[in-house]
Amino acid sequence: MATFTVLYLAHLIADFPLQTNRIFELKAQGNRGILLHVGVHLLVAAVLIQNSYRYWYILLLLGIMHFAIDWAKLRLPGRRQAPGFILDQFAHVASILILVGLWPAVPAVMPLWLMWLGIVMILVPATLMFLWVWATDLQVDLPENHLVKWACRSLLPLSQRVGSVFVLALLVTNILYLI
Repeated sequence: MATFTVLYLAHLIADFPLQTNRIFELKAQGNRGILLHVGVHLLVAAVLIQNSYRYWYILLLLGIMHFAIDWAKLRLPGRRQAPGFILDQFAHVASILILVGLWPAVPAVMPLWLMWLGIVMILVPATLMFLWVWATDLQVDLPENHLVKWACRSLLPLSQRVGSVFVLALLVTNILYLI
């Protein structure tokens, strides 16, 4: 359970609050952008794993799997982004579950309850991001719909702001817990 919690929280933080518009643009341009994004994932995971240098092989495998998933996602055909978003998230969770099956007890730097609180918090901006992606898809069919227009304009920046606040709150809570 600890491995899943650590790796899933790292995934959510790196895929949502820490994936800036610029990183997303670089990912779309090619492998160097994907490598940068994977590097952010590995850094976040390394920070959350206690004595992470001892688990370099897990981080390496995580990085390889994340790169492969994102590389494949960027090559999915189609105008709609929501199906690719959902498949991408399922693939990342599946890759984490594979690592959990191989190494179920990776120690975390935070208590389990705090990591689960972090997961719940970061799922809020993740959901806002999905709704933005979905609204972007809907805009093709409903270009005059005011709610869709608002969602396309507002949900991405809202997701980014909420995510930043939640990551900061998680960090402060962990520091206070350690004191």
